[in-house]
Amino acid sequence: MDFLKRNKNLLIAAAVIAIVVITIYFVVFNVVLFRVLSTAPDNNGSINLGQSAVIFNFTKDIEAVDMKSQVASSKDILISSDVNKNKLTVYVKNINKNEAYSIELKNIKSKSGEVIASYKLNFKGKYVEAKQLNQETLKTLEKQTDSNLNPGLEDPVTKLLPKRTSEYSMNFILYQDPSQKGKYVRIETVLFIPDYELDNNALIIDYKNKALKYLKDNNINPNDYVIVWYPQKAAEL
Repeated sequence: MDFLKRNKNLLIAAAVIAIVVITIYFVVFNVVLFRVLSTAPDNNGSINLGQSAVIFNFTKDIEAVDMKSQVASSKDILISSDVNKNKLTVYVKNINKNEAYSIELKNIKSKSGEVIASYKLNFKGKYVEAKQLNQETLKTLEKQTDSNLNPGLEDPVTKLLPKRTSEYSMNFILYQDPSQKGKYVRIETVLFIPDYELDNNALIIDYKNKALKYLKDNNINPNDYVIVWYPQKAAEL
């Protein structure tokens, strides 16, 4: 106790110095050092089915990114990318439920000259309700949907989707090149079949027919589109 009394001012000074050092460290780490600050989804997190956006936020503004040489994926999911100051958005497609994916960035350069040689993000496909999506992701997807840069946005089905009921969820993804049916749009439909009912073909057919009926009731011929079903066995029924 006597030691504390005698060295009170010294201890206070030491505590202040420690706080200053820690503060400087975090400032240097988060602002001065060029690194990936955050991602959406998080590493080993989940990304929505169909068409989605993967967002990388850096601590500094970055140079333009070349998709062919600086962005790679574990599967054929890449569509395009966009740089806005310190944010890189990579648009992806063909995201399937419970499948694992990764995107690797290479030689990402900051405006001030630093380089991140390699950064890899891992994630899985999952049906994520809009209310559960990161707000930054929601805004990015809305901006993409409103963009006239994507062919296929004039397709009538894009005005009907997304559609969600208690039996199914239906959305669309866009391609830069037309599918085998000549459409720039592919329809992704998730049937909300409980795991214990996955062998119940009658239930799967019932939910599938309700989804198809929604399209037909709105003057859309399902046969004109490539439709991907979850569970996948629905395509055979």
